[in-house]
Amino acid sequence: MPWHKRTYREVDGARVEGTWRPAFIRNGDTYYLTDLLIYADGTVDCGGLAGFDEFCAQVRSGWVATAIEPGVRASAFMVASWRMTDPVSRVRADELIAEVRDEIARLRGEPTSQERCVEALRGYLAQLTAEQLDEVRAAYLEVPGHLRVFLLGDQDVKDGPLRQLLTPAGERLIGSEGSPDAPVVTEVSRQRAISYLTEWVRGQDPEERARYADPERPPVQRDVIRFASETRVVGAGPAEGWLSPDSPHPVTADGVQWPTVLHAYCAASVPDRELADRVRACGTAREALRLVRNAPRRERWPEIRLAVMARLLRLKFEQHPALAAKLVMTGDSILAGYVINASEFWDIGGQNWTGRLLELVRAELVLAGRLV
Repeated sequence: MPWHKRTYREVDGARVEGTWRPAFIRNGDTYYLTDLLIYADGTVDCGGLAGFDEFCAQVRSGWVATAIEPGVRASAFMVASWRMTDPVSRVRADELIAEVRDEIARLRGEPTSQERCVEALRGYLAQLTAEQLDEVRAAYLEVPGHLRVFLLGDQDVKDGPLRQLLTPAGERLIGSEGSPDAPVVTEVSRQRAISYLTEWVRGQDPEERARYADPERPPVQRDVIRFASETRVVGAGPAEGWLSPDSPHPVTADGVQWPTVLHAYCAASVPDRELADRVRACGTAREALRLVRNAPRRERWPEIRLAVMARLLRLKFEQHPALAAKLVMTGDSILAGYVINASEFWDIGGQNWTGRLLELVRAELVLAGRLV
């Protein structure tokens, strides 16, 4: 999806991450502009929550519209209505289905068709065999057609080098079938494409990208640090839950032990000491958050909450040396914050203050000589 607009829904008290994009649904002879919401559990909501297979049927039947006839009426509820005079559809039914399938994979942390295509390209450029080129071709064709131009992230050449690579010398450029002006690919143009793609792949290496963005940064010790993604973000995966304020690592503050940093943070946010004691007794951080969600907060809480969280995170890593060592081992990677059922103020999808404070604590540990 060319844009990622974040949303979520709650199921049995658990947060299911999602994203959304605009779409038209057809009801009678009118097309209604609405939201197409996609969730990590495979459900899709476009005029009603449905499973993925049911959503596919809605697209193929035209209920979720990808082809709009001239002259029909359209409506954006409570905003405007109009009549389509010369509609142009940018996405075919099969492309929309593939796009939504990719979004579900992305939300689950699974590789998308675009990522599989790039991985196949890496494999081909490493050995340049015909079999691996076939894998690149198959992976490229799995990418929704309207999104292929974004594969390389270069809007000057779009996906042109990939198309040159995948077209046998002497044939017209793939994707230009039926066009009398389609260029004929030569072996020279294919070699140029290979040179471009080789340099492009090298530039996608996390280390190369980081060095370009920050020339002062020294090389990463790859045998020590493992990055969760190409964007050098650590903390978003399930194996990195120890970074979160709700991880099950007790912390002692002012002589009182709390089950998690988040318990202590929630208790510090309220002036009612009896409520704070109830927070400490909560079995999970989720329960602690729920307990104080609608409670009156202490005076000037929005102005001091960052200092409170920073202090509690320092205490967590001071009191758990093994965690401090793991934190230092993340190097200078971006740290992702995720706090269950909290706001975007703390989360990686918003201002990521949790991650930013973790980076501050990490810097303090390194400055104090807590190296590994």
